[in-house]
Amino acid sequence: MALDGIAVIVNADSKVEDLTVEQIGKIFTGEITDWSEVGGDAGTISCIGREAGSGTRDGFESITGTKDACKLDQELTSTGGVIEAVAGNPNAIGYASLSAVEGKNTVKAVTVGGVACTEETVLNGSYAIQRPFVLVTKTARPCLPQHKHSSTTLPLPLPTISSRPPVRCRSRNKQQKRSIQVQGTPSGFPPHPSFPQHGQGRASIRLLWVEAVPAKIQKGVKHGL
Repeated sequence: MALDGIAVIVNADSKVEDLTVEQIGKIFTGEITDWSEVGGDAGTISCIGREAGSGTRDGFESITGTKDACKLDQELTSTGGVIEAVAGNPNAIGYASLSAVEGKNTVKAVTVGGVACTEETVLNGSYAIQRPFVLVTKTARPCLPQHKHSSTTLPLPLPTISSRPPVRCRSRNKQQKRSIQVQGTPSGFPPHPSFPQHGQGRASIRLLWVEAVPAKIQKGVKHGL
C-alpha cells in the first residue's frame, strides 16, 4: 500500500496560507466566492480542477465532501495543467498530488487545518487530504476464463466496503475483462485514517493490475470507494 497527499495549491503571490477542509469544500462548491472571506486580498476565487474520472479529483472530492458538487472555472486533464493554470492566475485555487507540487515556486500549497502537506504528515495521518493506493497483483492461479461477466473474490485484504458496489478492474487487453468483488477488513495493513474504519468519510483507492511479471504494469480503472 502507498499513500498520496493531495496538496491544495494557490498562486505563489496569494496571501492565503491556511484553510480548513470545510472552507476548501465551500470554496469549491461556490459558497465562498471571494478571497477576502478567508483572509486574502479581495478577488473572485477561480477554482481549477481535474476532469471527471480523475483519481485525484475523486480523492479530493470524497475527502472534502464535494462529490459531484464542485463548480469549476477550468476542468483540466492533467496535473501539470492544473499547476500551470493556478500559477498564471493570482485568484486561482486547485489541487494536485504532493509529488507534482514539490519544488515548484510558481504555486504554493496551503496548510490544511494548520498542517502542511508533506511526506511525514501524510504518513502519520495528520494531513487530512490524502488517499491510499493499493497494488493488486495476479496470483499463481490460472487466468480467469474470458467471460464478460465472470467474477471472483480478490485475495488481497482491503477495507470493509460491503455497502459499496463491486470494484471493476480491467486490463488493457480488451479480451480479458475481470470483475472483482472486494470484501473483508484489512489484516495486513497498519491502521491509518485514510481507510473508512479508521476515520470519517470515504477512501479513494486506485487499483493497479499487474500482468504476469512486474516489468509491465497495466493501469486499471480508478474507482472511488
